[in-house]
Amino acid sequence: MKHGILIFLCLLALLSGGCGKVTQDISKTEEPPTFDLTGWISIASTQNLMLQSQNNPKFPSQNFFTLHDEVMHVQILGISPEGKTEELSWGKSMLVKTSQEVSPSTPNTQKQVVTVYASQSYNKTGILIQQSNFKEAKLDVNPSKNQWMLDAKKIKRNYVKYIIQAYSGKSKYGFKVLDQNTVSQNVKVDIGEILPYDTFIANLFQLSIKERKKNIVDMKWFSIMTQLYDMAFFHSLFYALPQNTVKKFDPANPQFEFSLSIEAELLKILAMLDADKEETIKYVTAPKKLELFSDASKGILIQNIQKLSAEK
Repeated sequence: MKHGILIFLCLLALLSGGCGKVTQDISKTEEPPTFDLTGWISIASTQNLMLQSQNNPKFPSQNFFTLHDEVMHVQILGISPEGKTEELSWGKSMLVKTSQEVSPSTPNTQKQVVTVYASQSYNKTGILIQQSNFKEAKLDVNPSKNQWMLDAKKIKRNYVKYIIQAYSGKSKYGFKVLDQNTVSQNVKVDIGEILPYDTFIANLFQLSIKERKKNIVDMKWFSIMTQLYDMAFFHSLFYALPQNTVKKFDPANPQFEFSLSIEAELLKILAMLDADKEETIKYVTAPKKLELFSDASKGILIQNIQKLSAEK
């Protein structure tokens, strides 16, 4: 009788998860694998930009953020193999300026008043945040380094590419493309500085997705593009970031639309190079062709074509 009671009690315990039986709670869903992302954006001196423009009228001063950009946003997108995008994180930060008196270093000298910069960050619902979290990116101003510091926690993995978009308005922006090979299995990924060159490459990449010029899973193609259109070629262009032509711009859900004539021509050259190196060089050097580019740009482009062909 006692033995029968013991079996009955044990059966009840099994149903409730006892008697040493570990049951799985199927109501809980596992969190997707993530990584933390950091980077930074330079804050240029308006005085230095003015000097650069005076020395060289072609200098694209509009490519750079300054302290006049008092409200900054960042959005991180994940791109699937089919070219579909998903917002993974977003943040807004505002400059906070205060005046402070500085004691004189020598006697009988008047106190100086200096402007001190700090920042406050907000999530998409407008709530002030103290640190980054899932889907909540954070930009902190660092006045001593003249930088906006990016911190984005818990970015979902398993996307072919990521695009980091920093912007202060409709046509003041900086982009950077990150691929899954760089992310790999890293817990933390530092993308470094978001440069105007990165924005140029990102514009090429996004146009190629739009026109379906290439399969975005093709990492080799992306690598060839960055070697063909390297930093030296970029600087020779005096590339000014194209104006955003979208009619209504919403910082919380930004849309960027461009007329990309230079970029379309560069993608055409990239496609030609894939087929025939000699014909590509003839096209680049032909009279009345590629009037968008200077002789210096064409010279660098030909060198890069020859270098890539030698490596094949």
